[in-house]
Amino acid sequence: MNTKMENQMNTDIENQILNTVNMTMLSGHHTGQVKWFNRRRGYGFIRILKSEDTTDNTYIGKDVFVHQSHITPKQSTYRTLEDNEYVEFGLSLDEKNTTQAINVTGIMNGTLLCDAHVERQKYLSNKEQDEVEVPQ
Repeated sequence: MNTKMENQMNTDIENQILNTVNMTMLSGHHTGQVKWFNRRRGYGFIRILKSEDTTDNTYIGKDVFVHQSHITPKQSTYRTLEDNEYVEFGLSLDEKNTTQAINVTGIMNGTLLCDAHVERQKYLSNKEQDEVEVPQ
């Protein structure tokens, strides 16, 4: 992709992010797989695999936009998603009728992979403290 086209796409997406203030919640609870997520830009797309609590199954198989501000990790302060990670989320429509993922969590309200990074850091920190020899 050329730089001019890439910059235009980034500008369009950034404008979409700014328009998330006036959003309409859609019914249903959805499960999906992260198609891709750009950590530097803070957005990506999730493919919807399953929809519950809704009579509208037209979302299954569709890709929906996700912004880092709608990711809800349990512990991490760095909101990110990993490619191919499975997640649960709600959907909303912005004022331009663009569907977005909101309240993104791990499966069954579990942890996201960004939380696993925090847990690993805690584990390694504790392990290092345990390995420090105490002088006698």
